[in-house]
Amino acid sequence: MLTPKKARAAVDVAEDLLTDERIAEKHGIGRRTLATWKKEPEFAAEVERARAEMVRTAFETGLAGKEARLVAKHRRWQELQGVVRERARLWRARLAKDADEEDRDPASAGVETGLIVRRLDSIGHGEYSRTVEVYELDKGLLSELATLERDVAKELGQMAPTRTDLTSQGRAIGALMFEGLSDDDLERRLAAAEGREAPAAVPSGP
Repeated sequence: MLTPKKARAAVDVAEDLLTDERIAEKHGIGRRTLATWKKEPEFAAEVERARAEMVRTAFETGLAGKEARLVAKHRRWQELQGVVRERARLWRARLAKDADEEDRDPASAGVETGLIVRRLDSIGHGEYSRTVEVYELDKGLLSELATLERDVAKELGQMAPTRTDLTSQGRAIGALMFEGLSDDDLERRLAAAEGREAPAAVPSGP
């Protein structure tokens, strides 16, 4: 069984945030002693156990973060849908009050959906300038809704991630999960993930 000092040193080795020299100094031992410990099966097993625990904790934390992100995105989506519904309600009330269809601007068609916005624009110059009403699709709101829906679908695994997503996620996860693998091991795993044949390993020497 490892001593408390060895167990703490094993955790620092697993974290790999400090150099061996700093780990040895932190625990009041020599660098050679640490090197000897790292060769001991019991110490090496504790390093692997600590590493596995870090991975497990990272995934659990990630799942908690995922749930929080989903809740936040759903709330935001509901708020935007609320804007659409309220806008539609106000327009329907206004159109019911001004029931004369002949006076209605054809450009305002669709305002009852809540997806059309009205803005005032100025045309002309000087004494010939005048202000006109412009009706247009609220592309910004629709884009935000689509982004939220796409993000939620990705979080739930209902939509394949893009290559950019995989690259950014792979860097973060790979730093934790693939630490310690040789370049050949990493290349073989990457090739398998991309469905291509891995290059032959280069002999390390005689």
